[in-house]
Amino acid sequence: CDWSLCGRLSSLLLAGRIGGNFGETTLLPAQRLPFSKLLLFGLGPSDRFDEAGYREAVDGLRQVVVRLGVKRYALALPGRSTGHIMARRALELWLEGAEPGAEVWLIEPQAAQKEMSEALGRRR
Repeated sequence: CDWSLCGRLSSLLLAGRIGGNFGETTLLPAQRLPFSKLLLFGLGPSDRFDEAGYREAVDGLRQVVVRLGVKRYALALPGRSTGHIMARRALELWLEGAEPGAEVWLIEPQAAQKEMSEALGRRR
């Protein structure tokens, strides 16, 4: 996203306008991206991110999405890009509190998609 936004996210970080503190939210217009808005949600220090942090982040994200009135969105699950939580476990925890009627696309590498689809198949 940063590349598509010509370094806008990096500029905001360097200027101290965003910091990634846990629960910090920033909503930006998503020019040059295939969607209209980009929501940034801070996770805090990565060395403190564990399953409890994941649960807390997911709860916080859900609250923000509900306040925004969004029912369709794409999402990179918290901690997945850094490997702090495995794909299957992240999906299981996400599904525990899934919002009825929401349409969510998860952004994941192909191997993780396969692992997640197997978990979904077992859940049906």
